[in-house]
This record gives sequence, structure tokens and C-alpha cells, in this order.
Amino acid sequence: MKEIYFYICHFFFYIFAKMIMNIMKLFSMFAYLFFHITFIYIMTLNIFLYIIIAIIETLTIFHCLLSYCFIGFLFY
Repeated sequence: MKEIYFYICHFFFYIFAKMIMNIMKLFSMFAYLFFHITFIYIMTLNIFLYIIIAIIETLTIFHCLLSYCFIGFLFY
């Protein structure tokens, strides 16, 4: 009985972890799209803002890659 309980808990934890991972991927994707659109819009306005958005977009890309590589590696 103890083993069955353990496997059920493990299974639900696995589903929960996968769900969190998918939500993180979704947010990463939206953040990337948002910064990319802002990036193109600000490009026409100001070179200083352009540089700031370029840095933020680069960090967002790294965030996506980290989510896929490290957290994804644990659960896939």
C-alpha cells in the first residue's frame, strides 16, 4: 500500500512539474514576442532606447534557452 501511495504522489508531482514547465515556456515565448515587437517599434524612435531593448531582448532569449535546457532537461 505504501508503494502505491508513493507512486501516485510521484505521478502527480511529475504532472505538476510538467504543467509549471509548460506555463514557463508560454511566458518565455510571450516575453520574447513582446520585446521583439517593442524592439522594432523603438528602433525608429531613439538609438539609446534601441540599445536598452536590445540588451533586454538578449536576456529574454537567454531566459528561454535556460528554461529549455536546464529545467527542461530535468523533466523530459
